[in-house]
Amino acid sequence: MTEFFKGRVTRLTRRGEIAILYDFEDPAQLADFELSLPFRAVRTVKATNERGRLRVVGTGSFRHRAVFDGLVGADGTFTPRQPRDFGYAVTEERESEVFTLYCVQDRYFGLGDGVSHPQNMIIKFIARDPRVNRGGYQDWRYCGSRGQKPAIRRGEPVGVRIEREGLESRMWLRDWKSKGREAGRDLSSQMIAVYTYDSDVLVDDLTISGRLSPAFVERHRLDLSVPIASPGGEGEGDAAPEIDPAEAARVRALIAAYPLQTTAPMIAKLLRDTSMPLALRQEAVERVVAVGAKKVVPFVVEGLYATDEESRRLSIDVVRGLVGRSFGYRADAPDAKRSKAIATLNSYLQKRSRDFR
Repeated sequence: MTEFFKGRVTRLTRRGEIAILYDFEDPAQLADFELSLPFRAVRTVKATNERGRLRVVGTGSFRHRAVFDGLVGADGTFTPRQPRDFGYAVTEERESEVFTLYCVQDRYFGLGDGVSHPQNMIIKFIARDPRVNRGGYQDWRYCGSRGQKPAIRRGEPVGVRIEREGLESRMWLRDWKSKGREAGRDLSSQMIAVYTYDSDVLVDDLTISGRLSPAFVERHRLDLSVPIASPGGEGEGDAAPEIDPAEAARVRALIAAYPLQTTAPMIAKLLRDTSMPLALRQEAVERVVAVGAKKVVPFVVEGLYATDEESRRLSIDVVRGLVGRSFGYRADAPDAKRSKAIATLNSYLQKRSRDFR
C-alpha cells in the first residue's frame, strides 16, 4: 500500500479505511492525482508543484486517484492567488452530472441563481431532467448554510476541511461550518478533487481520507493486511487510555465551559494530557476551533514541543483551525524541521500579538 500511493499513508485498516498526507515536498506526489472536469465547461486546468506546494490554475479539477465507499474527507490549507471559485469536489469515478462542490468564496455558480456577492457554500449537482432542461444549465441545489463568512483574501492561507457520507455533507472554514442533506440521488462512487473555475490557488498539507472501494482495492490488488496507525490515532488493536465515566463527564463539562469558566491555559494543557483518551482531546480541539477565540494559540504552542506525536498533532490542529495555516509544521517531521516551523509561528504571533489577546 505504501508503494502504491506516492503520498504518505498515515492510517490504514483491514476494512480499507485510509488517510494519505500530501505535503508536496516531493513532486512525485502529483502522480496520485489526475486532471478532470466535474462541471460543464472548457477544461483549462493545470496542476504543478511550486516550491513544495500544489498549484492549481484554470478551470477544472485535480482529482485523487483513490475511489471511496461510505465516508470520505479532505483537509488542507488553501492560499488563493485569486480569492474566488475554488474548493473541493467529490465526484463519481465515471464522470457524470452528479457530484458535490464545496465552494470557497464562490462567484461563478451563484450567478446562476442571481446572486452577485461571493459565497461560501456546498452545492449538489443533480442529473438534468431532459423533458424540462434540454442542453441548458446543469441543475444544482444548495446543501446546508451559505454566506460570505469568513472572508477569503488573496495570499491569506485558510484551512478547509470537508466530509461526505451518503447524502450528508459538511464543510469547515476556520470557525465557520456548513452542513446539510444533499438533493437527488447518492453518488455511485466517490473521488476527491481540488477544483478551480478560472482561478488560481496553492494547496499544502492535504490529507485525503475515507474507506476505499472494495472494487478499487481488488482492481489494484492492494494489501490491507498490515494496518497502519494514524499519527496520534488508535490503530486496530491499539488500546486507548481507559477513563472512569464520571471523570469523562467531568472533562466534557470542562470542555463545554471553555472559554467562560475554562481558561485558555487549562484547555491547552488538556490537549497534551496523554492520560486522557484521544476522543476526549479531539472533542476539545473541535470546541476550541468552533469558539474561534485566538487567545488560546500562544498557549497551544507548548504542545508543539510535546514528546508524543499525538499531542503535537492536536496542538497544530488548533493552530491551523484558528489561524488558517500550519507554518510548515508537521507533527511527524524531524525535530529540526518542527523547530524551524515553530520559530516561524512564534514570529508571526509576536508581530500580530493584538490578534491573540
